[in-house]
Amino acid sequence: IAPANAENHKDLLWLRMALCRMKSGAPEQAERLLDTTAKSRSYVVRLMTNYHRSLLAMQKKQYLNARTRAYQAIALIDAVDTNKDLSSSLQSDCYFLVAESMTRNVLSLCDADADLPSKLWSNSAEIDPFAGLNREQLETLLNSGSDYLNEGLLGPQIRKIEHEESSS
Repeated sequence: IAPANAENHKDLLWLRMALCRMKSGAPEQAERLLDTTAKSRSYVVRLMTNYHRSLLAMQKKQYLNARTRAYQAIALIDAVDTNKDLSSSLQSDCYFLVAESMTRNVLSLCDADADLPSKLWSNSAEIDPFAGLNREQLETLLNSGSDYLNEGLLGPQIRKIEHEESSS
């Protein structure tokens, strides 16, 4: 495994550990691990980190933070090479998280959320783009998006503009 790929695998393991911590009822530990994976070089790890950070923020009633994380996940969905069903499911789940977080935020502003059950809507599906992949497919997924996003404009481009002289 090349050093860059080893780092991606390490980040994937950190993400998996964070999910285990979330499920075992240790959200503080999960949040620390997710803070680490949010800086991953792998865009699919970042995508799933933001998705799970959104769910965690909803549990903590940090609705605006949940909305932000869901939008960050949405921004990365098309950059990562996953199958259409998974992308569609993830995207619709993120948009629903945005809607739910905004609804809960508005209701909390006027104390109308006091009678709402904590699990009113968001029973998010277990979305796992890494499930059932062999080693080669995992490598491809962990590296996907890097070519596409590295081609983007990351700084100013300076070029000379030539003016045509018009004859009058």
